[in-house]
Amino acid sequence: MDKDKMVVLWENGKQIKVKVNTSSSNLSDPRSKEEAAASVERLQDNEDVPLFQRKMPNKFNSKSNKPKRWGALKPVLLTIASALGVGTLLGIIMLRMFGTIDPEVPTNGSAAVPAEIETANEESSNAEVALEPVNAFVLQAGVFSGRENASEWAETYKEAGVSTILWEKDNQFYLLAGMAQDKEGATQLRDEMTKDGLEFYVKEWSTGAGTLHVSEDNKVWLEQLQKNWIETKKGLSNERPFEKETWDKLAQIIPKEAGQFSALAEEVRSSAELAEDLTSQKAQHQLLLLWNLYTNSADKQ
Repeated sequence: MDKDKMVVLWENGKQIKVKVNTSSSNLSDPRSKEEAAASVERLQDNEDVPLFQRKMPNKFNSKSNKPKRWGALKPVLLTIASALGVGTLLGIIMLRMFGTIDPEVPTNGSAAVPAEIETANEESSNAEVALEPVNAFVLQAGVFSGRENASEWAETYKEAGVSTILWEKDNQFYLLAGMAQDKEGATQLRDEMTKDGLEFYVKEWSTGAGTLHVSEDNKVWLEQLQKNWIETKKGLSNERPFEKETWDKLAQIIPKEAGQFSALAEEVRSSAELAEDLTSQKAQHQLLLLWNLYTNSADKQ
Protein backbone atom coordinates (compact mmCIF):
# COMPACT_ATOMS: atom_id res chain seq x y z
CA MET A 1 0.00 0.00 0.00
CA ASP A 2 1.36 3.31 -0.94
CA LYS A 3 2.15 5.68 1.84
CA ASP A 4 2.08 9.39 1.42
CA LYS A 5 3.97 11.63 3.80
CA MET A 6 3.72 15.39 4.16
CA VAL A 7 7.07 17.24 4.05
CA VAL A 8 7.45 20.94 4.69
CA LEU A 9 10.08 22.87 2.75
CA TRP A 10 11.15 26.49 2.68
CA GLU A 11 11.14 28.35 -0.60
CA ASN A 12 11.90 32.02 -0.84
CA GLY A 13 11.16 32.47 2.82
CA LYS A 14 7.79 30.64 2.65
CA GLN A 15 6.73 27.23 3.87
CA ILE A 16 5.75 24.68 1.22
CA LYS A 17 4.12 21.38 2.14
CA VAL A 18 4.69 18.46 -0.20
CA LYS A 19 3.17 14.92 -0.23
CA VAL A 20 5.81 12.35 -0.82
CA ASN A 21 5.09 8.66 -1.62
CA THR A 22 7.66 6.63 0.22
CA SER A 23 6.90 3.35 -1.58
CA SER A 24 10.01 1.97 -3.19
CA SER A 25 8.18 0.52 -6.14
CA ASN A 26 6.47 3.75 -6.97
CA LEU A 27 9.63 5.69 -6.63
CA SER A 28 11.38 3.54 -9.13
CA ASP A 29 8.52 3.81 -11.64
CA PRO A 30 8.73 6.86 -13.87
CA ARG A 31 5.01 7.22 -13.87
CA SER A 32 4.99 7.21 -10.12
CA LYS A 33 7.51 10.03 -10.16
CA GLU A 34 5.26 12.06 -12.41
CA GLU A 35 2.27 11.39 -10.21
CA ALA A 36 4.27 12.34 -7.17
CA ALA A 37 5.32 15.54 -8.81
CA ALA A 38 1.73 16.32 -9.83
CA SER A 39 0.51 15.69 -6.32
CA VAL A 40 2.65 18.39 -4.75
CA GLU A 41 0.38 20.73 -2.97
CA ARG A 42 1.43 24.04 -1.65
CA LEU A 43 -0.22 24.04 1.75
CA GLN A 44 0.63 26.53 4.42
CA ASP A 45 0.21 26.89 8.15
CA ASN A 46 -0.47 23.23 9.01
CA GLU A 47 0.95 22.64 12.47
CA ASP A 48 0.41 18.84 12.36
CA VAL A 49 2.92 18.38 9.60
CA PRO A 50 6.55 18.06 10.80
CA LEU A 51 8.80 21.01 9.89
CA PHE A 52 12.21 20.63 8.33
CA GLN A 53 14.27 23.74 7.91
CA ARG A 54 17.81 24.11 6.73
CA LYS A 55 19.73 26.45 8.85
CA MET A 56 22.13 28.59 6.85
CA PRO A 57 24.97 30.34 8.59
CA ASN A 58 24.60 34.11 8.85
CA LYS A 59 27.96 35.68 8.48
CA PHE A 60 26.61 38.97 9.79
CA ASN A 61 25.15 37.55 13.02
CA SER A 62 27.82 34.98 13.75
CA LYS A 63 29.62 35.77 16.96
CA SER A 64 32.74 34.09 15.70
CA ASN A 65 33.00 36.55 12.84
CA LYS A 66 32.58 39.72 14.96
CA PRO A 67 35.66 41.93 14.92
CA LYS A 68 37.72 41.41 18.01
CA ARG A 69 38.03 45.05 19.09
CA TRP A 70 39.49 44.35 22.54
CA GLY A 71 42.16 42.17 21.01
CA ALA A 72 43.20 45.00 18.69
CA LEU A 73 43.10 47.74 21.39
CA LYS A 74 44.75 45.77 24.16
CA PRO A 75 48.39 46.36 23.04
CA VAL A 76 47.73 50.08 22.57
CA LEU A 77 46.13 50.48 26.00
CA LEU A 78 48.92 48.55 27.68
CA THR A 79 51.52 50.75 25.98
CA ILE A 80 49.77 53.94 27.13
CA ALA A 81 49.41 52.65 30.70
CA SER A 82 53.08 51.69 30.82
CA ALA A 83 54.18 55.09 29.51
CA LEU A 84 52.06 56.90 32.12
CA GLY A 85 53.46 54.75 34.91
CA VAL A 86 57.07 55.28 33.89
CA GLY A 87 56.52 59.03 33.43
CA THR A 88 54.96 59.39 36.88
CA LEU A 89 57.80 57.45 38.52
CA LEU A 90 60.46 59.55 36.80
CA GLY A 91 58.63 62.74 37.78
CA ILE A 92 58.63 61.76 41.46
CA ILE A 93 62.34 60.91 41.33
CA MET A 94 63.22 64.24 39.68
CA LEU A 95 61.19 66.20 42.24
CA ARG A 96 63.01 64.52 45.10
CA MET A 97 66.38 65.14 43.49
CA PHE A 98 65.88 68.83 42.72
CA GLY A 99 63.97 69.45 45.96
CA THR A 100 67.14 68.76 47.94
CA ILE A 101 69.47 70.90 45.82
CA ASP A 102 70.23 74.38 47.13
CA PRO A 103 69.43 77.27 44.84
CA GLU A 104 72.32 78.18 42.60
CA VAL A 105 74.60 80.80 44.05
CA PRO A 106 76.36 83.16 41.65
CA THR A 107 80.07 82.47 41.26
CA ASN A 108 81.00 85.99 42.33
CA GLY A 109 79.71 85.24 45.84
CA SER A 110 76.83 87.71 45.78
CA ALA A 111 73.27 86.43 45.73
CA ALA A 112 70.52 88.20 43.87
CA VAL A 113 68.43 90.44 46.14
CA PRO A 114 64.65 90.40 45.60
CA ALA A 115 63.19 93.63 44.30
CA GLU A 116 61.01 93.97 47.42
CA ILE A 117 64.06 93.92 49.71
CA GLU A 118 65.96 96.38 47.54
CA THR A 119 63.02 98.76 47.63
CA ALA A 120 62.72 98.44 51.41
CA ASN A 121 66.44 99.20 51.83
CA GLU A 122 66.15 102.25 49.62
CA GLU A 123 63.20 103.53 51.62
CA SER A 124 64.99 102.93 54.95
CA SER A 125 68.14 104.76 53.75
CA ASN A 126 66.57 107.74 52.01
CA ALA A 127 68.05 110.33 54.41
CA GLU A 128 71.54 111.82 54.36
CA VAL A 129 73.80 112.85 57.20
CA ALA A 130 76.70 115.13 56.41
CA LEU A 131 79.84 114.01 58.25
CA GLU A 132 81.66 117.03 59.56
CA PRO A 133 85.46 116.97 59.34
CA VAL A 134 86.88 116.46 62.81
CA ASN A 135 90.32 117.50 63.99
CA ALA A 136 92.07 117.08 67.36
CA PHE A 137 95.47 116.46 68.88
CA VAL A 138 95.93 113.07 70.43
CA LEU A 139 98.47 111.33 72.65
CA GLN A 140 99.85 108.35 70.76
CA ALA A 141 101.22 105.57 72.94
CA GLY A 142 102.43 103.52 70.02
CA VAL A 143 101.76 102.29 66.49
CA PHE A 144 101.85 98.60 65.53
CA SER A 145 101.54 96.47 62.41
CA GLY A 146 99.58 93.74 64.20
CA ARG A 147 96.52 93.83 66.45
CA GLU A 148 97.87 91.23 68.88
CA ASN A 149 101.01 93.21 69.69
CA ALA A 150 98.98 96.41 70.05
CA SER A 151 96.57 94.69 72.46
CA GLU A 152 99.46 93.52 74.65
CA TRP A 153 100.75 97.09 74.98
CA ALA A 154 97.23 98.29 75.77
CA GLU A 155 97.21 95.93 78.76
CA THR A 156 100.55 97.34 79.88
CA TYR A 157 99.20 100.90 79.89
CA LYS A 158 96.01 99.78 81.60
CA GLU A 159 98.01 98.25 84.46
CA ALA A 160 99.73 101.63 84.85
CA GLY A 161 96.34 103.34 85.18
CA VAL A 162 96.11 104.75 81.65
CA SER A 163 93.10 103.91 79.52
CA THR A 164 93.71 103.57 75.79
CA ILE A 165 91.78 102.77 72.64
CA LEU A 166 92.95 100.83 69.60
CA TRP A 167 92.30 102.62 66.30
CA GLU A 168 92.95 100.80 63.03
CA LYS A 169 93.94 103.13 60.22
CA ASP A 170 95.81 102.53 56.96
CA ASN A 171 96.46 98.87 57.91
CA GLN A 172 98.17 99.90 61.13
CA PHE A 173 97.02 99.86 64.75
CA TYR A 174 97.39 103.07 66.75
CA LEU A 175 97.26 103.07 70.52
CA LEU A 176 95.73 106.40 71.63
CA ALA A 177 95.70 107.49 75.27
CA GLY A 178 94.15 110.96 75.31
CA MET A 179 93.20 114.04 73.30
CA ALA A 180 93.00 117.80 73.50
CA GLN A 181 91.41 120.67 71.61
CA ASP A 182 94.77 122.03 70.43
CA LYS A 183 98.44 121.17 70.36
CA GLU A 184 99.30 123.17 73.48
CA GLY A 185 96.69 121.33 75.50
CA ALA A 186 97.93 117.98 74.19
CA THR A 187 101.54 118.82 75.06
CA GLN A 188 100.58 119.76 78.62
CA LEU A 189 98.60 116.55 78.94
CA ARG A 190 101.57 114.50 77.74
CA ASP A 191 103.85 116.02 80.35
CA GLU A 192 101.34 115.18 83.09
CA MET A 193 100.92 111.58 82.00
CA THR A 194 104.54 110.68 81.28
CA LYS A 195 105.69 108.54 84.17
CA ASP A 196 107.14 105.18 85.01
CA GLY A 197 108.87 104.96 81.65
CA LEU A 198 105.64 105.31 79.65
CA GLU A 199 106.03 107.51 76.60
CA PHE A 200 103.44 109.47 74.63
CA TYR A 201 103.68 111.43 71.41
CA VAL A 202 101.54 114.38 70.42
CA LYS A 203 100.00 113.83 67.02
CA GLU A 204 97.39 115.66 65.01
CA TRP A 205 94.44 113.36 64.24
CA SER A 206 91.68 114.09 61.77
CA THR A 207 88.85 112.54 59.82
CA GLY A 208 87.46 114.01 56.62
CA ALA A 209 83.99 115.04 55.56
CA GLY A 210 81.56 112.63 53.98
CA THR A 211 77.93 111.63 53.58
CA LEU A 212 75.98 108.87 55.29
CA HIS A 213 72.80 107.35 53.84
CA VAL A 214 70.57 106.46 56.77
CA SER A 215 66.93 106.25 57.83
CA GLU A 216 65.08 109.36 59.01
CA ASP A 217 65.14 108.12 62.62
CA ASN A 218 68.91 107.61 62.60
CA LYS A 219 69.47 110.94 60.88
CA VAL A 220 68.09 112.93 63.81
CA TRP A 221 70.24 111.47 66.59
CA LEU A 222 73.42 111.14 64.50
CA GLU A 223 73.35 114.83 63.62
CA GLN A 224 72.79 115.70 67.28
CA LEU A 225 75.64 113.38 68.28
CA GLN A 226 78.08 115.36 66.16
CA LYS A 227 77.01 118.59 67.86
CA ASN A 228 77.31 117.07 71.34
CA TRP A 229 80.74 115.63 70.55
CA ILE A 230 82.18 118.93 69.27
CA GLU A 231 80.84 120.90 72.25
CA THR A 232 82.20 118.34 74.72
CA LYS A 233 85.64 118.40 73.07
CA LYS A 234 85.77 122.17 73.53
CA GLY A 235 85.18 121.74 77.25
CA LEU A 236 87.87 119.08 77.87
CA SER A 237 89.68 121.49 80.13
CA ASN A 238 86.69 121.50 82.50
CA GLU A 239 86.49 119.14 85.44
CA ARG A 240 83.32 117.47 84.07
CA PRO A 241 83.29 117.95 80.27
CA PHE A 242 80.13 115.83 79.71
CA GLU A 243 76.88 117.65 80.46
CA LYS A 244 74.47 115.00 81.67
CA GLU A 245 71.28 116.71 80.56
CA THR A 246 72.56 117.15 77.01
CA TRP A 247 73.63 113.53 76.66
CA ASP A 248 70.47 112.23 78.33
CA LYS A 249 68.38 113.99 75.69
CA LEU A 250 70.52 112.44 72.95
CA ALA A 251 70.13 108.96 74.42
CA GLN A 252 66.35 109.36 74.50
CA ILE A 253 66.02 110.00 70.75
CA ILE A 254 68.03 106.95 69.66
CA PRO A 255 65.68 104.58 67.76
CA LYS A 256 65.21 101.04 69.04
CA GLU A 257 66.67 99.66 65.83
CA ALA A 258 69.85 101.61 65.16
CA GLY A 259 71.08 99.15 62.51
CA GLN A 260 74.77 99.52 61.69
CA PHE A 261 75.07 102.13 64.45
CA SER A 262 74.02 99.76 67.26
CA ALA A 263 77.44 99.70 68.95
CA LEU A 264 77.67 103.48 68.73
CA ALA A 265 74.18 103.84 70.18
CA GLU A 266 75.09 101.68 73.18
CA GLU A 267 78.17 103.79 73.86
CA VAL A 268 76.11 107.00 73.70
CA ARG A 269 73.71 105.60 76.31
CA SER A 270 76.70 104.62 78.45
CA SER A 271 78.09 108.17 78.13
CA ALA A 272 74.78 109.58 79.34
CA GLU A 273 74.74 107.27 82.38
CA LEU A 274 78.39 107.98 83.31
CA ALA A 275 78.37 111.70 82.44
CA GLU A 276 78.64 112.93 86.05
CA ASP A 277 81.56 110.58 86.79
CA LEU A 278 83.64 111.32 83.69
CA THR A 279 86.60 113.40 84.79
CA SER A 280 88.76 115.18 82.20
CA GLN A 281 91.01 112.21 81.51
CA LYS A 282 88.13 109.73 81.37
CA ALA A 283 86.17 112.15 79.17
CA GLN A 284 89.06 112.17 76.69
CA HIS A 285 88.96 108.40 76.49
CA GLN A 286 85.16 108.41 76.03
CA LEU A 287 85.30 110.99 73.25
CA LEU A 288 88.01 109.01 71.46
CA LEU A 289 85.90 105.87 71.73
CA LEU A 290 82.79 107.60 70.31
CA TRP A 291 84.84 109.16 67.53
CA ASN A 292 86.30 105.78 66.56
CA LEU A 293 82.91 103.99 66.57
CA TYR A 294 81.27 106.73 64.52
CA THR A 295 84.04 106.63 61.91
CA ASN A 296 83.95 102.82 61.70
CA SER A 297 80.16 102.83 61.23
CA ALA A 298 80.52 105.35 58.40
CA ASP A 299 83.25 103.26 56.76
CA LYS A 300 80.87 100.27 56.50
CA GLN A 301 78.76 102.02 53.86
